[in-house]
Amino acid sequence: MKISLKFKLLTMLVGLSLAILLVYATIAQNDFREDKIAYVFEATLSKAQGTSTQLKSELDFNLDKIEFLLRGYNEHGFHSYSKGIFASEKNIDFVGVYKIDMRTNKYVTHNTLKNARTDGAFEKTYDEVIQTLCLEAEQNQISLRTIKASDSLWLFALRSVVNGQNAIIISLINNGHFLQDIQNPTLQDMYIVNQQAQILAGPQNKMYPEISDQTVEKAIEFSLSKLNSPQSVNEYKMSSDTLLLSTVKVGLGDLRIISVVPKSTALEALKALMIKSIVFLLFLIFLTIVIAILAANKLTASLKLLHQATTQVSQGDFNVNLKLNSNDEIGELSKSFNIMAGEINRLIIETAEKSRMEAELQTAQLVQSTLFPEPSFDFGPFSIRGYYQSASETGGDWYYYNQIQNKTYLWIGDATGHGVPAALVTSAARSAAKVLEQLPDLSSAQLMEILNKSIYESSKGKVLMTFFIGIFNNDTDELEYTNASHDPPLLIPYKDKVKRNHVIPLIDNQGPRLGEAIDSTYESTTITISKGERLVFYTDGVTELKNDQGEMWGEREFVNAIIKRNKDENLDDTMNALDEHIQQYRNGAPLEDDVTYFMFRNNP
Repeated sequence: MKISLKFKLLTMLVGLSLAILLVYATIAQNDFREDKIAYVFEATLSKAQGTSTQLKSELDFNLDKIEFLLRGYNEHGFHSYSKGIFASEKNIDFVGVYKIDMRTNKYVTHNTLKNARTDGAFEKTYDEVIQTLCLEAEQNQISLRTIKASDSLWLFALRSVVNGQNAIIISLINNGHFLQDIQNPTLQDMYIVNQQAQILAGPQNKMYPEISDQTVEKAIEFSLSKLNSPQSVNEYKMSSDTLLLSTVKVGLGDLRIISVVPKSTALEALKALMIKSIVFLLFLIFLTIVIAILAANKLTASLKLLHQATTQVSQGDFNVNLKLNSNDEIGELSKSFNIMAGEINRLIIETAEKSRMEAELQTAQLVQSTLFPEPSFDFGPFSIRGYYQSASETGGDWYYYNQIQNKTYLWIGDATGHGVPAALVTSAARSAAKVLEQLPDLSSAQLMEILNKSIYESSKGKVLMTFFIGIFNNDTDELEYTNASHDPPLLIPYKDKVKRNHVIPLIDNQGPRLGEAIDSTYESTTITISKGERLVFYTDGVTELKNDQGEMWGEREFVNAIIKRNKDENLDDTMNALDEHIQQYRNGAPLEDDVTYFMFRNNP
């Protein structure tokens, strides 16, 4: 049965679009549900945190006042000064000191402070509440209760020691800003509870009266059992609904604030969204059908012209090898497009892979550049100048210097080969050196042994590294150094005319390369660097430098180039002259190895 191309395109476009829209609608609904719940959790938790902060602030504020009023308290009662202060107190209406009566096992009044606003029958009216508060404060240090039918009155109980005896301080506070959010909720029902899940304060007019008190109590117990941090959010499943719970520790005593919101209420907006989504989905389906019909008509009318154009492209270097059993225009079109698509795809993959590799190498080069210090450094008695050029995007050479207290640390190393593997080893060396900087009492030999273990663990013996560590004492001009098979630095004396035999290589105590064995040991040597003398540190890439004829520069020429500029007082001139000499010798020849050197001068 022959099916027209127009029908195929129409079916494909409509079916695909419909499937995408349905999947999108499902995903959008689920995402909205999750986002809405997350938003409610965030809003309720933020509100609970704000109320918790306000509650703690008011508790701390009144606690300071109460402690102040208790100063000078004795068996006769409050100090006269405290009574005078309390007479003008506006926030606290009552302060009572309660002690346990061993005969009745009840708390009785030891002494009180009252003002004109306190009802004379206050203690009798709230005796049961006061007894409960005393017991709770005895167990939890702090407790509180709100006064029903009041937006601002609340009782505050505090366990304390008065005159060497345990006592409970009961206070009636007439100013509680946090009560507005607790008693008159606008978004969630909030409760102040203790660790035993006892409700100390709650809303007078519940935002969600359909939730029974028994359910609230069970939800509070569940939330407290899940509280392992200063705050948490949980879902408590009931038979008909789920409660969204946000819990926050107040940070004083064992007080917690818990907010309660039904999940069904939070998702009420989802119903309206579903209706709008269905209407919008039907509109999109209708629009998709119209567009699909127009597109199918246009495509079938243009296929012959498109085929002619692709045939012209296929007459180049492309070969047609795709065979499709199709009786419509797609069969002809595929023959022209197959090779072109394959070739373009191959080129795109190759280009993308090349771009990716170049980007990664550039990133590695950028990261490695951060391992090196500033090339120029001057600090009082000495100066340092450095130079580094990699033979590829990343290299295996590394040098560094840093000053800790009265010591200057000089580091230089050369990993096997160059490129990414060697660069990774230099990165490991730099990381280890960064840690070792925090251990200024270690000798150079100890530093080298620790560094060897780090390199061995990093490369597993596959990439080795020569290394030299020098520790220059700024006070004594002494250099303690350790060498791990690295090219020995050259000590250049401070003379007008320096000959080659005056140059002293630091060749004592050559140790094994880093990474050969994890238990390699090293020895250190100490020499004096006199004023005006220079140390030249370098890697083998300098002496093994080749010109465009393949001739190696060699150590002799390198030393001669340094001696010629030894008279220069300025290290910058010496470094510039040495760099110019190297570039002239290379004559544009590519580097086969990394070139690294730096100079240290003990200024006279």
